[in-house]
Amino acid sequence: MNIDNLRIIVAEVLEIEPELLSMDAKFDQLTDFDSMMMISLMVVLDENGLSIEQNEVDQIKTFGDIVFLAQKKLAKKED
Repeated sequence: MNIDNLRIIVAEVLEIEPELLSMDAKFDQLTDFDSMMMISLMVVLDENGLSIEQNEVDQIKTFGDIVFLAQKKLAKKED
């Protein structure tokens, strides 16, 4: 999954335009981001091959945080 695909997926969950998702875009400033939206995001990302663990949820505040996690998990798969 590349960054553009990830951006589209996250934007769909947040119900915003993908262009609004810069790397430092804070979810709670873009929309009424709450725990239910986080669960929806986790489910959709998991369905698209990016599993986010419960202990990683607190680290996710921006789109860049999701990109970082995706890159970290991809690097582990390649090892």
